[in-house]
Amino acid sequence: MSHTPASFEQICEWLVTGVLEATSALYNLEAQPEDYAADLKGPTVAAVGGFTGEMNGEVRLIVSREFAYVLAGRMLSLAETDLELESETLVNDVVIELNNMISGSVKSRLCDTGLPCTLRIPVLAAPAASAPDAGERRRVAFRCGADRFLVELALGLPAAASR
Repeated sequence: MSHTPASFEQICEWLVTGVLEATSALYNLEAQPEDYAADLKGPTVAAVGGFTGEMNGEVRLIVSREFAYVLAGRMLSLAETDLELESETLVNDVVIELNNMISGSVKSRLCDTGLPCTLRIPVLAAPAASAPDAGERRRVAFRCGADRFLVELALGLPAAASR
């Protein structure tokens, strides 16, 4: 059975859907995409993951440090004040898990279209770093109440760049 390759626009739609599903399921938050994807101000936490195979790509999630604590509190059913500075590793893990859910959502949809690929385990990344300049790229901003976060997608990366 032949499969029609997904367009970049379709994959971007899957990215947005993955963000909306993950923020709802993990944090009981309603995220809304925004038209303007400006950089976040202040300290941030970034995680990078992606997928390799018939389609290679990178997914970078960037959230404010403050919003990372909100996410951790909601995921763990704790008040933000209960998450002490010693919990920074835990807070980082929550951001990594959100990246994993988003990346996994895109990867699953790619596999469903006949483009087998495997998920790369997300890791913390330097917030200011960006994906390698290769292939197609898209940055989408989302708002959850007063908080904003960014998700960047880079597709068509050479296999060596997306490892």
